[in-house]
Amino acid sequence: PPPSASASAARGRQAGPRVYSGNPEAPPAPAPPPPTAPLAPPPDLAQLPPALVAQVRELVAAGKPILAYKAFREATGVGFREAEAAVKQLTGT
Repeated sequence: PPPSASASAARGRQAGPRVYSGNPEAPPAPAPPPPTAPLAPPPDLAQLPPALVAQVRELVAAGKPILAYKAFREATGVGFREAEAAVKQLTGT
């Protein structure tokens, strides 16, 4: 049978949950990641070059959406999420 709380107290331990204090030689925990920035509005899709729009639509139709996002990013300088949103808006997916 497990020892009672009074038996633990008699041995010099406090009753209650144990808290691990950690290894003093272990490196400190990494800092939490910085908050993510809100999405920037995508570029005006009406102002995009027709060749880029055609390339993006062809890539998505060929089942290569990641390459479409990459092409959009390289042409416009936006981030991945912005490119993904714009490509989906352009292709209706």
